[in-house]
Amino acid sequence: KNLDERACSSCKEVKIKDRFKKTQLNKGTMAECSECNGQRKARAKEERERLKEVAAEYLRVENKMMESLGERSCAKCDAAKKAEAFNNEEKKKGKMSICNECIDKEIAEVEAAEVERKLQQLTRNARDENKLYKEKKDQHESYAKNSLENGSDIEKEMTTPSDVVYVITSVYYGGEPYTPKVHGIYTTCRKAQEGARRAFERVSTTYRDGEFLPNDGRQSKCDITEFLIPGVSFISRPLFEEFDDGHCAAIAINAVRIDTPVESDLPFISLKHSLYVGQKMEGGTVSMVEGTEVYAIFEFGPGHHMDYDEVNLCGVYRDREKAIERGKYFTNFSSLDDSDCSDYPYIKECQKSRDEQLIKAQVTTNGLLFNDPHEGKAVTLEKSTLDQDIKNASELDLAHMKFGYGSNTPEFY
Repeated sequence: KNLDERACSSCKEVKIKDRFKKTQLNKGTMAECSECNGQRKARAKEERERLKEVAAEYLRVENKMMESLGERSCAKCDAAKKAEAFNNEEKKKGKMSICNECIDKEIAEVEAAEVERKLQQLTRNARDENKLYKEKKDQHESYAKNSLENGSDIEKEMTTPSDVVYVITSVYYGGEPYTPKVHGIYTTCRKAQEGARRAFERVSTTYRDGEFLPNDGRQSKCDITEFLIPGVSFISRPLFEEFDDGHCAAIAINAVRIDTPVESDLPFISLKHSLYVGQKMEGGTVSMVEGTEVYAIFEFGPGHHMDYDEVNLCGVYRDREKAIERGKYFTNFSSLDDSDCSDYPYIKECQKSRDEQLIKAQVTTNGLLFNDPHEGKAVTLEKSTLDQDIKNASELDLAHMKFGYGSNTPEFY
């Protein structure tokens, strides 16, 4: 007998092994050939459909008989009930097959499962919030202790201006578009702390006078503004809240040295929680003064992760020209002149757009500076007066910005 052949257990014909399907159970082949297996499955399917039709017909006949008596049978609990116990089904212009009592039970079960899910989510969020709160409290207390040992006072540092400025931004997600706003730039950590709370009151509907109001729809919240550390380069998301319906709001504080190029991510998306870099700013020779006009540069483009687009704070400058020069760094303008394809129509089009943007930038004091849709990048300039709230803050003019995993949906943790 040929080892590459075998007999089918159904039709008894001898066939080559390729005519038998493989099985995962014993890593061999099925006893019956593929043709017989397919025919058997087809017959089983036909039988199931026949039985369904028989059952449906039986139910129709039974219900018709019972309806003549003013009753019908429920397809779920199988109980005979009055016709009034069944809702009307508009599409079929008759009564529903499941009684109202069974429908109510199903709804109650679904609602109970949803309540349990929310309860578990709230428990996890509360645990994470407590962990974050303790972490920032410990950092703050450790810094205060070290300051005291070194003959300093954290309360004094909180109110003393230096060459560090604190940039406050926010996001609110409740539809499209979803983009950050600048609420102010401050000279001291204390003023930034207070400014952040005021800003959050403007973007949140449930945060008032430094406290969260009760809200059953809130999934998570956080307020760690009391634990900000002065004189330290940091990125912090000290205030945020998120709701069941997807609405969310957050405040970020980025502490940076004036007139210094940085690439400081706004911690709304890629950071899971507030981050203290822990770098003490030494060597500063300038103390910023309330009322000084400054210019912040923000850049939008592909982030460190391929699926993320990010908005970065790239520096705060007292001189507008220096701020614009910083913005140019994030464009590909210079490479257009070095290209071997400079005579191509596409390159000429890009060069023309670049020249127009550079001319416009010379008179721009607020808003979009440079925009390169081909590269997915944009740069904006935001003018601000130190220690003054921007009460009617508008979204950063970054043109085509999109967030997170190719969608406009932020990720809050």
